[in-house]
Amino acid sequence: MRAIQHMSRFVPCFDNAEFAGTPLFGAQQIPGDDVTLRAADVSFEANQYARLEVVKGSSALRAARQLVAVWQLKPDAGELSIEAEHPCSMAFTAQQVEQQAIRLCHARGYPAALAKVYGL
Repeated sequence: MRAIQHMSRFVPCFDNAEFAGTPLFGAQQIPGDDVTLRAADVSFEANQYARLEVVKGSSALRAARQLVAVWQLKPDAGELSIEAEHPCSMAFTAQQVEQQAIRLCHARGYPAALAKVYGL
């Protein structure tokens, strides 16, 4: 309700909008029915500027790898990989991460399908 009130300050006709349920944020950005498109998009501009849109958390590491590859941020022989730099995160199995995501979806009123990993 607060979002409707807030937006109607900028778009007066939005004042007639009705609350329809919990917003899905990035989930509605999936084109068509292909769940594998729940991913990340990275676009590169001039002056070492990049824009990242991560729709699914499981795609964040893939987006980071794109940055490393395009900007040639390859680690030196003595430096660690992205995975090695984050041992706590990498200690979880894919199933553990997905189960926690499902719990969060249930707790927040979202469909469990938003938490499932697809297309890997």
